[in-house]
Amino acid sequence: MTAIGTIWDALQRPPASWLLRFALAAGLIALVAVFVDFSAAVRTLGDADPLLFAAALGLALGAWAVNSFKWWLLLRPLDPEPGPLRLFEWNLRGIFYGQLLPGMLAGEAVKGYRLYRQTGTAAPVFVSIGADRLTGLVALALLGSLALVRSPDLRGDPLYIGAVVGLSLLVPAVLLALFTPPGSAWVRRLERLPGLRSIAHQGADVVEEYEGRYVLLAMTLALSLAFQAVGAVTVYLLARSIDLDVGIVDFLWVYAAVSLVTLLPIAFGGLGAREGAFILLLGPLDVASEAAVTLGLLVMGMQLGTALLGGGLELKSLLWPDARPALPVAPGLALQSEGAKDVQ
Repeated sequence: MTAIGTIWDALQRPPASWLLRFALAAGLIALVAVFVDFSAAVRTLGDADPLLFAAALGLALGAWAVNSFKWWLLLRPLDPEPGPLRLFEWNLRGIFYGQLLPGMLAGEAVKGYRLYRQTGTAAPVFVSIGADRLTGLVALALLGSLALVRSPDLRGDPLYIGAVVGLSLLVPAVLLALFTPPGSAWVRRLERLPGLRSIAHQGADVVEEYEGRYVLLAMTLALSLAFQAVGAVTVYLLARSIDLDVGIVDFLWVYAAVSLVTLLPIAFGGLGAREGAFILLLGPLDVASEAAVTLGLLVMGMQLGTALLGGGLELKSLLWPDARPALPVAPGLALQSEGAKDVQ
């Protein structure tokens, strides 16, 4: 193993991963503070409309209800037991741990562990969460592309609009093509590449399980679009709570871009990365940097509010545990609370 590989493995484990993410979050916030009046941005939080914040929090919970229904649909071919309400509870618990634990996909790891304890098999965990993540990323790309077409600054450029529309049609077409027999074979061939062997093997398992289920895939993609669109509306409501004059269409592509940035495992809850992304993306829309930072902090507050609900459910399960006997953890499922596994 190379020295770089050894260092990387060490950074994936607590407490090194915790310290690294704290340091990166602090560094990003410090960098933002150099160019922004951070104290003014924080003071503006007090002027936010509490009713709009509450409405945004309620919509965020509705978005996760949509996501839970999508997860339930993805689990149908695998014949597991949990219903949509139980999956919704696990989603909220996953959000709670995703805000606290080191690693890129800690929330998915917790959700997967809950699913494994109930089903006793790892296959539904990897397959359904992998498909959920894949359709979520495709929906983000599609939503952002379609919204960019309607952006006022780009509306008059036919070449650009044609390229974006072409991309927005290509992305779901490629997704559906993956779930054909030739697509499955192509993914399997990627297992020969050392750097892609693990992820290609997991991807091939997902592809083979849903191969030919085009109606199901189309439904889950539509639900993914609804989930991401509602998420964009929540950010729009938070922006309106501090009187930002940016249209909902622009917030669709801004939300998509910021969501992709905050997927990177570089800070706790995306702190710092999210605020920096808002500054860069909202600046050309005549939004002051201080207002963009305030919006980022409001988004963080909304996420923490959702996470606290998940924490309450976790506390309830500790005080009144499920009578179902615990199943042993499968090898390799201990997983990913350190962010090792890339499988919404």
